[in-house]
Amino acid sequence: MTAIFVIYLIIIASLLGMMWVPKNGFYGIRCPWSMYSKDVWENIHRTWGYAGALPSCAASTTLFTGDIGIDAMLVALVVPLLLTLPYSYAVYKAKLGVYKQNRALEFIVSDGAFTVFAIAFAAVAFICLKEQAEVLKPFDGGKIATHFNAANKPDGWMKTADFLKDMRDMQAGTVLLCALLAFGAVFFTKGVFEKRRNIGSKIAVGMFSFCLCSCANIMYFTGLIASVAAANSTSAGQQASLNIFGAPCIYYLLGFAFTCALLYPVLAGLRAYACLKLDPDCPPYPQTCE
Repeated sequence: MTAIFVIYLIIIASLLGMMWVPKNGFYGIRCPWSMYSKDVWENIHRTWGYAGALPSCAASTTLFTGDIGIDAMLVALVVPLLLTLPYSYAVYKAKLGVYKQNRALEFIVSDGAFTVFAIAFAAVAFICLKEQAEVLKPFDGGKIATHFNAANKPDGWMKTADFLKDMRDMQAGTVLLCALLAFGAVFFTKGVFEKRRNIGSKIAVGMFSFCLCSCANIMYFTGLIASVAAANSTSAGQQASLNIFGAPCIYYLLGFAFTCALLYPVLAGLRAYACLKLDPDCPPYPQTCE
């Protein structure tokens, strides 16, 4: 599993590397719209190199939780990449001059709105962390079944405190990875997420990216912990079994998928679209952010 994790980190680095890859015929988001011109290529790759890598960061430590974690990783990797196609087309149309300024869109993806999103999801993350401790409270001081075999029968047990600590450690690793990428790489997204290279705008985008993707990871582990707690709460005489797709776990898993694979890349893409800044030497192009 460690080898898979290392490979996945290489994938994240490859996604992030798209921010700097020059227009070529071998690597990158290669479709008719992205290949239209150098400036279109750069905008698309700077946007999605950043917005595509963060969801993968959110899913990085899920790999250590078995098959469901690998599925979560695939969702976080594939869905944002699929969204590159409509974004590429939108940038291409803007390049051709087909763009209507939308005040409502600019408000939704403004610095203030992104700050509100960040605060809201930070609050959700703290609530989830509290819920993790609450669902395991009945098992304090004892052991719980934490591993289930192919027949869905428990075959591994841990002290409750150790299990919670392991889960918290994995979440902390993801939060750190998201922080490094969200605040570090955003300063290299030249002319994508900010107006007039405003450092305040970059910080707002970094905070938004960090909070949403970190919260997504925490929601995933909250669902996993809740499912383990439910499996260990079976009535006397019943065999414990893990039901990942039962309530409340499924709601947290859907929250994870929606937040990091759909909501975050969509809002990041809309932000970049609202702040389009292509090469002024390659008209026609409406300067919407000036």
